[in-house]
Amino acid sequence: MTKSYKKLQAKLQELQCMLEEALLLGPETHSHHSISSGIKQKLAFINTMLYAEVSSHRSQPHDLQQISERLSTLEMDFNNWDSFRSELPGHDMDKDSTCVNDDGEAPDETGLVVFEEPEKVGLHSNCEKGMVAEEADCDEEEKEGGEVKNGSDKLVSSDYEEAEEFFEEFEGEKEVVELEGDDLEGEERKESRFGKRCPALACAVVIGMILMAFIIFIIFMLNAFHCFHYVEDLSFAVPT
Repeated sequence: MTKSYKKLQAKLQELQCMLEEALLLGPETHSHHSISSGIKQKLAFINTMLYAEVSSHRSQPHDLQQISERLSTLEMDFNNWDSFRSELPGHDMDKDSTCVNDDGEAPDETGLVVFEEPEKVGLHSNCEKGMVAEEADCDEEEKEGGEVKNGSDKLVSSDYEEAEEFFEEFEGEKEVVELEGDDLEGEERKESRFGKRCPALACAVVIGMILMAFIIFIIFMLNAFHCFHYVEDLSFAVPT
């Protein structure tokens, strides 16, 4: 198991944790947009890592196939969570639109200001209080969104750094594989050369043994011939 594969599993686990937190908060959360953008960036990053890991193998391993299926399932769950927000009624309404002007007076169709009855002034004051409370909620939402945005920015920067490390490690592993392939080719060439030389060496050894045996045979015959003449001379010696 390579280091890049372990990092891919860790990133997939981080994505699953982010999606589980989003599902717990629900699609109606104020920081829906920030969470959605962070998960989308994480999905794109993991897809890039997975594509690089798959391209480094001739055939897709079983482990990478499982990660791909798991990533597809998480992406489907995220799309269901993200699309539910747009289906909520009144989601596209403008929060800043109001029915009164700055003085609490409603203009009629001609554009002239119509002063209302004194009994309705209390209603306008209550409406203004509600507007102030809504603006305070908006400010809190912006603060939360800013914090989440800062967190997502940090997450993106960390993902970018890890992506650089991943591709550097991937290039290093690729170079190691190429070097190992070159070493194997060199060893195969040496073995092929040695295999070609083996029959020639065997033939030379056999020929040398034959020549040596022939020389020994000749020497033996010469020695035997000299011994025969010596015995013959001794047998027919004439006495004096």
